[in-house]
Amino acid sequence: AFTKAGDAKAVGNGKLRSARALYRYYKARGLASRSNPKVGDLVIWGGGTHVGIYIGKGKAISTLTSGVRIHGVHAVRDVSFDVAAGELVALIGPNGAGKTTCFNCINGQLVPDDGTVTLAGVDITARSPREIALAGVGRTFQVAATFASMTVRENVELALASHAGDGNALAGRGAGARSAQVAALLARAGIEALADRHCGTLPYGDVKRVELALALAGNPKLLLMDEPTAGMAPRDRSTLMAAAADLARRSQVAV
Repeated sequence: AFTKAGDAKAVGNGKLRSARALYRYYKARGLASRSNPKVGDLVIWGGGTHVGIYIGKGKAISTLTSGVRIHGVHAVRDVSFDVAAGELVALIGPNGAGKTTCFNCINGQLVPDDGTVTLAGVDITARSPREIALAGVGRTFQVAATFASMTVRENVELALASHAGDGNALAGRGAGARSAQVAALLARAGIEALADRHCGTLPYGDVKRVELALALAGNPKLLLMDEPTAGMAPRDRSTLMAAAADLARRSQVAV
């Protein structure tokens, strides 16, 4: 769909902040109908997921960038990157740089003011965290979150049941039905020996590894690890990051 470049300035008095919103605006008004754009025209494509300025020869320059504002502070601005399957990428910056906010935009904790997030070519920008998790995005957090009163095995069983939509397991029934899957996840995270320990009794470094197993329970295509080695001993840090690298390489998960 194409529109005249000059029209872009008047769209919604500047209130439309996403390509999809622009697309809906033009389509509803019958303006997204030009089939032969001229240089300088605003170009909307991908069902409204991308917008840019046409520069000729079938190409466009993207003009919509990702961003989010929190209480007037531009926490994430002009961020654009791709992570391929099997690739291990680090997002580095000082405290307050916006790393966690960027992760929050990717997995649905926050909806960016503009820009899009795509997973395997599918726009997931406005989806809920649960929908994004089910689509294949796993995450560990800065502060690890597990059920302290439950064993490591029970935590992993519950994560598997949640992704499978198994209400019996969520209600405390059907324990052990996924024992083989649980054992495999514990092995991948290197915590087989902790299976019957309650999470509330574990050192923080071990809790972080439990959280990794929980994130892997959803068989993610993309795994977001927010400060994964915080609070861990140097040797444990190396072990965890080696596991992450192995995960990317063997399972073709983007990390």
